[in-house]
Order: sequence, then C-alpha cells, then structure tokens
Amino acid sequence: MARVAARDELVDAILDASRGLAALDAVSLATVDLTIAQHRALAELAARGPCRLAELAVSLEVDRSTASRIADRLARKRLVNRRRLSADRRGVRVSVTRLGRELVEEVDRRRRMEVSGIAERIGRVEAATALAGLRLLADATGEHHQRDASVGPGRVR
Repeated sequence: MARVAARDELVDAILDASRGLAALDAVSLATVDLTIAQHRALAELAARGPCRLAELAVSLEVDRSTASRIADRLARKRLVNRRRLSADRRGVRVSVTRLGRELVEEVDRRRRMEVSGIAERIGRVEAATALAGLRLLADATGEHHQRDASVGPGRVR
C-alpha cells in the first residue's frame, strides 16, 4: 500500500511540474503567434535540418496529414520552405528559413530566462536533488539530450 501511495505522490508531482512547464511554454509562445505543435515542428527542423515531410511526421509522432497542415501554416508564415522532390513528385522536403530559425532561438531565449528565474528560487541543496530528479524524468521520457557547447547554452545537436 505504501508503494502505491508513493507512486501516486510521484505521479501527482510529475503532473504538477508538467502543468507548470506547459504554462511556461504558453508564456514563451504567446507573443510569437505559434502553437505548441508549430513550435515543436519548427524546433525539430531547426535541430535536424531539412527532411522529408514523412520523416518530420515520424519524429513528431503525428500522422502525415497533421505534419502537412503544420508545415503549410509555417510556410504561410515564411518560417519553413516546402519543396516537391523531383525524384518523387508526391514527396515534400521541408526546411526551416532564417526567420524560422531566429524565431526558435527567440523562444528558446525567453524559455531559458523563465526557467532561470525558477532555478534561482530553488536553494542550492534542493537544486542538486531537483537536478537528479529532472534528469531521471528526462531519461524516462526519452527527452534527455546531450548538450553540445559548440551550439550554445541549452542547445542540442
């Protein structure tokens, strides 16, 4: 019974943190006219480089028609380019534009500022515990990325 209660307490804490981070995302995106899904697609393209629309759909874990709609909206905002593949006329290659890359960087800067403010409110001893817990959570969700100093603070390769 104690094990179930401890698991439930952990689940509640993860959900609380998730809501807080979702609110942080909403604040970071509020002034740039992007949905969370659009930002996620744009950030994926900025990190991985040009790819086929089908590959983007797989990496975002959405169906191809959803990825296509997201790419269409981003293209209308001039944040991505869409090009038909000459070898396969059904295939579409998408890539982030300079404006799109700058927007991802701006959102990342805002998000880092918000998270830095949160981190400053956590004491030194608690920060070590929080860091260990957050790394475990990132690993468990498959979102733990190796940071690469050559691409700047907080950037992933």
